[in-house]
Amino acid sequence: MGIFSVNQARHLFVAKAVQDTLEDLAAIGDVVLHQADKTKGTGFYVHAVTGKGDTLRSDIVYPGSVASVSFRSGSAMVPKARKYAIKVSSDILDTDGKVPKGYSFILNINYPTYQGMAEGESYAKMGDVFTRSAMTVNDFLAALGASIKRNVAHEAKIWPIIKVDIDNTNSVLYLTEVAQDWHRGTMALEILKFNVTPVPVVIDTIATQWAVVTDGGSSVTGYANDSTTDEVPFTLVTAKDAKTGASLTNGRTIADLEYFFMGERGDIYRGIGWPNIVPTEYLVDPSKSYNVIDIDFYWAGDAEDVQKSPRVLTLVGESSVVTAARAKAIAAGLGLTTYFNDGVGTTTA
Repeated sequence: MGIFSVNQARHLFVAKAVQDTLEDLAAIGDVVLHQADKTKGTGFYVHAVTGKGDTLRSDIVYPGSVASVSFRSGSAMVPKARKYAIKVSSDILDTDGKVPKGYSFILNINYPTYQGMAEGESYAKMGDVFTRSAMTVNDFLAALGASIKRNVAHEAKIWPIIKVDIDNTNSVLYLTEVAQDWHRGTMALEILKFNVTPVPVVIDTIATQWAVVTDGGSSVTGYANDSTTDEVPFTLVTAKDAKTGASLTNGRTIADLEYFFMGERGDIYRGIGWPNIVPTEYLVDPSKSYNVIDIDFYWAGDAEDVQKSPRVLTLVGESSVVTAARAKAIAAGLGLTTYFNDGVGTTTA
């Protein structure tokens, strides 16, 4: 069957293997890419085997109706988390290199979008260490880390909201954002953002900044509140699953994309009448990395139905299946002289 809904803005196909002819379509996820030929006036289209074994055909993208072809690598879409490195300033240390006794050292941790993912949903946590006796820097950082963990223990019963690590060799406390719970199509991937602010401590009537927030030993990739004047640098690192510790790929985002457009394709009543339902077979594995090819084009009818209806034909697949070379060949066949490779205009010649 073909897909010709004027209301479907994006046609998404998950490609597990590219076959040469229709006769070769056998397994779920097999696709055939019918290349366009501008000299002959033929268009580009896709035949694909869905999760239920049906063969679908996309709209036909003609050379005169295409706007652009874009390739996006999975590595460019890896979810990132901010990582802060906290060091004790040498300005507050005693002559023997220890953190002085008799002071309360506070590190504020602010979650600006905690509950509703909106700026008004601010949530405050903290770490607080009162030095009853002089402490070595490593002992002090261990106490600070333990204080932070106690302060977020209630939230951690549901899902961790921060990752705390200590490097005793370099005397650094690391605080890293963590990915929240995810369920395909119903709970989107979110990295819970937070900012850190050391509270100055008054020593000998002088307010002194006791902590130095650094970028974790790498080049600074950003500043909290998007301002270099805040002096709170962070490093962007690959986000990890808060419970398993596994590094995340863009697979969860692509899985949500597939879920959404399967709904737009007609699977809008999934789950209703459970358990008497026909479950949708999704092809995206959220643990894997996927490349993406987007073909922006428009559809126009005949006679009075000549308005241009924007569409996007999207192919997603692993790096061995969906490649920049395929995007380049598609663009060339449609008569384009350039295509976009991870956002960079690249010639098709």
